[in-house]
Amino acid sequence: MAISFCPIISVIVPCFNVEKFVDRCLTGLLCSSYKNIEIICVDDGSKDGTFRVLKSYSKIHKNIKVVRNWWNRGVAYSRNRGLRLAKGEYVMFCDSDDVYSSDMILDMYNALILNDVDLAVCDVNIVDECKSDRAKFEHPTNAFVMDENLNGKMPINDVVILKTTRVLWNKIFKKSIIDEFKIDFPRLFMAEDVAFCLKYLLVSKSVFFLREKLYSYFRRDDSVMGKRFENTNSFYDCVRAHENVFSFMKKHKIYANKDAIDISYANEVQYALNMMEKVLTSKISSL
Repeated sequence: MAISFCPIISVIVPCFNVEKFVDRCLTGLLCSSYKNIEIICVDDGSKDGTFRVLKSYSKIHKNIKVVRNWWNRGVAYSRNRGLRLAKGEYVMFCDSDDVYSSDMILDMYNALILNDVDLAVCDVNIVDECKSDRAKFEHPTNAFVMDENLNGKMPINDVVILKTTRVLWNKIFKKSIIDEFKIDFPRLFMAEDVAFCLKYLLVSKSVFFLREKLYSYFRRDDSVMGKRFENTNSFYDCVRAHENVFSFMKKHKIYANKDAIDISYANEVQYALNMMEKVLTSKISSL
């Protein structure tokens, strides 16, 4: 079913030292079958030629906006800056080394509007480009892939909150909800997306799950995600992310689905402990 009214959709792309990959990302976005988009690229103090590549695109394509952090402020800061600049009624995120399918934005928008939901989520195609064993320290693959029991329109409940992936890039959000509840990213080294997604789910009524794999996520050895897992202190951010969610719930007097957040918190604590053990064991064995 075609949509006659096409509002602006803002796609936020944080960038850090991705000179080799950002061309692939932007080319995919520019080939979108949904044309009324603004692409907001936030260069996070890259040391390579990333900013130069971004500026060359913005000179040719008027719907690409480029801003720069003069030093590395982190992905949370960059995404928050992108949100402040976004003019769209709807917001999506794309990592700068990943790729949208040409119909992703259109399919996600249609799913959101035609089903009258607050959030739409698609499945993910994982492309493994890793040559080292670093990938074993990342989130397991099933953390990115949609649970088989999630399909079509579903009300937000404890099960949906626990089973929905906490990544940003396979979702479309309503800017009005983000603005109303002042949902943002806590300044964490990792798990800032977990906090954002959980807060959004807690104030939403329903979600639509598309089974199509519309987003390609590339695992690679030198990714920012991979480097996050090199520092055991970063695992504490999994816990801090949930503390941010608890503060959000207290501020807005949200009592529904607290059991789900408590379970999620316990799972993240166990995950952090397990990952720290793996990293430390690996470091000791390499001595």
